Amino acid sequence: MSDSTFPADFYSQPTDAPGSEAAAAPESMPATLGDYDLLDKLGEGGMGVVYRARQRSANRTVALKVIRPNTLASLGPKRQQEILDRFRIEAQAAANLEHNNIVTVYDVGEADGQRYFSMRLVDGESLADMVREGPLESQVAARYMEPVCRAVHDAHQHGVLHRDIKPQNILIDTESDSALVADFGLAKLNEQQDELTQAGDVMGTPQYMSPEQATDSAHVTAQSDVYSLGATLYHLLTGRPAFQGPTPIDTLRQVLDKEPVAPSALNPAVDQDLNTICLKCLEKEPAKRYASAQDLADELQRYLAGEPILARPLSPVGRLWRWSRRNRLVAASALAALVGLSGGLVTTTVAYFKTSAALQMSEESLGHARSAVDEFFTRVSEETLLDQPGLQPLRHDLLKLARTYYQKFLDQRSDNPDIQDELAEAQFRVGRITAEVESPAAALRYYDQALDIQYPLVKAHPGESSHQISLANTLNAKGESLFRIGQLDESSAVFRQSLAVRQEIFDRDPNDREAARKLANTRMNISVVLRGQFAKSDETAKLTDAFEQMETAQKIRLSVRSDEADARLLRDLAKGYFNLGICWFDRSDQLAETTDGGGGKELASAAKNFSAAVDLLNQLLTVESTLTDQHLLSTCYFSLAQAQLGKPSAKENFRLALGGAVPLAAANPKIDKFHAMVGRIELELGDIHAQEGNHKEALIALRAADAVFRKLVARDPATPEYRHDLITTLQLLAVSENPEAQPLAHLKRLRELLVVLVEQHPNMGEFADAADEAATLINNK
Repeated sequence: MSDSTFPADFYSQPTDAPGSEAAAAPESMPATLGDYDLLDKLGEGGMGVVYRARQRSANRTVALKVIRPNTLASLGPKRQQEILDRFRIEAQAAANLEHNNIVTVYDVGEADGQRYFSMRLVDGESLADMVREGPLESQVAARYMEPVCRAVHDAHQHGVLHRDIKPQNILIDTESDSALVADFGLAKLNEQQDELTQAGDVMGTPQYMSPEQATDSAHVTAQSDVYSLGATLYHLLTGRPAFQGPTPIDTLRQVLDKEPVAPSALNPAVDQDLNTICLKCLEKEPAKRYASAQDLADELQRYLAGEPILARPLSPVGRLWRWSRRNRLVAASALAALVGLSGGLVTTTVAYFKTSAALQMSEESLGHARSAVDEFFTRVSEETLLDQPGLQPLRHDLLKLARTYYQKFLDQRSDNPDIQDELAEAQFRVGRITAEVESPAAALRYYDQALDIQYPLVKAHPGESSHQISLANTLNAKGESLFRIGQLDESSAVFRQSLAVRQEIFDRDPNDREAARKLANTRMNISVVLRGQFAKSDETAKLTDAFEQMETAQKIRLSVRSDEADARLLRDLAKGYFNLGICWFDRSDQLAETTDGGGGKELASAAKNFSAAVDLLNQLLTVESTLTDQHLLSTCYFSLAQAQLGKPSAKENFRLALGGAVPLAAANPKIDKFHAMVGRIELELGDIHAQEGNHKEALIALRAADAVFRKLVARDPATPEYRHDLITTLQLLAVSENPEAQPLAHLKRLRELLVVLVEQHPNMGEFADAADEAATLINNK
């Protein structure tokens, strides 16, 4: 038998750890203990030891677990009692269970002042031993785990939760090749009145611990053991835990915050059905896992029999949503991260009055009208919006009017060969306006018409920057519209065409600051698209390329920065640092999920870049203040807080984000993205307050988020993110309204809230699906 019956991490540090009492004074093995002759030592930990022993009265060889007397004596009375109580619970839990796949407890007693219990001696090795040589085959792993799941379910039926399921605690009998669950050292007896584990205690092994057990081991349910069964299966299939950081705290943070890499991504030999089963067990939310260990066992049985499994793999849309929920900031601000695109059609009310006066003369002369409309665009920077509070309807009307005059120009002059460059520019501008007042998809035909003119012009005038600049601008705008309608591959290809043109312009004159700025912007846009592709595909190469493009863009900007307070460059630099922060954030996730640790330094780098973006935006707002810049500042505070989750500074930065977002939303009631930011910040603050036990503050924040998302869902039914954010808010509200209630009461309250939404929005399937799922969970309780 291996040491797995008595793992080295039992209760305390190993006996050979530096500074332990055992290290200073090793104990000799006694010859007998009560009815047992001690034969040899199988394993030991800081608080106990397991012997191979002969039980004389029953004439059988057993494993005898004993508390180490000298180590126990060195502890204070409170700690002594805690160890004795835990020993009693393990013995009581295991002794009450009779199952072919649970290590049988034969005898519980005390002799010579020492507490002990004896159990079946398993001749074999643990699953941890077996997997040291590499992953198990899918069929083998499932065959071992299926009876283990049934054994764990039997324990649950007898009111016992294991709370420390892991490969080390599953033994394989050499003779029968069957798996047995051992070591109920952290078991919880559901009916137990004198609860040993207090609320907030964290017990178990971090790599295999459910998120809810990582925060409060006292109030876990059977679905926490289901998670651990899935984590064990994951280790068998991949040869490594799903999460493993350099320290237990780092591992716990991964368990709470990160999604596991699919087993098949680490081991392509893993069957897809088993991959799906494993990932369902590892859902962060207990309600999304298998309802019981029995259900998991039945699913594994279906897999082994070659029958269709019930679980469905996460769709690409589902993976994208999960990614966006984990990184609410990234999903909410992807468009804001793009630079040098469709924003910036008008600026101040002064420009409006000048343009309006000129347009009034347009009835007399189309030429005058075109000059006025040209001034309308060329007098303002590419990035600035007429977005002062209350002027958005005016901006929309002006854009529609401008498009009318450009269209008249095109209709009357389209056959004039002498003004081809002007015709292309007009098509480009009609495209930009159409993207704003109608849709990005509708703008594409105008961009293509402009390109049909611009490509021949560039070919006919090689090396002439003016034609190349116009071509690159059109390609950049087309790339943005493709990005906005979700055609990421096409968007990337068009941005790279723009990059090639802008690189040629820059190479011709590296001192041209505007050429450098636009070159950097195109690289940044490519990076944003690559991150979107990575979110859908999990292709690591996409993330690596995105990071390199973003770093290169920022280096270009910094190389041309001067002491002058250039608003455009300040804005670009701020967006650069913001996007670099997001890249570091993504890299932290990737490292945490695909290596045995890592990600901590990357998260710190993310926070550093977000802080740099905040500093630059605060500087920019003293030079030039637009609503877009103010919104980006709130977004940067939001992302900085996300990078600092678990630290006091996170809450403060969420509050700074809220302080900037609330006035924007109040002054601009029709701009959904401003209100969505308020809702997401309130949701994050509500989650933090709830975790801290400040349920009154949590309710205030969550009710504010609830009000925001209800309005957004009603106003914009086409945006799924608002519906998902509302469901998440209701899940937290259901708990925070009555934190002392049992989980069943929370589920019933959640279903009540969802049923109302279903009645209000019968065509929105997410609400009905969530209500049905809550009903199913209630019926299974």
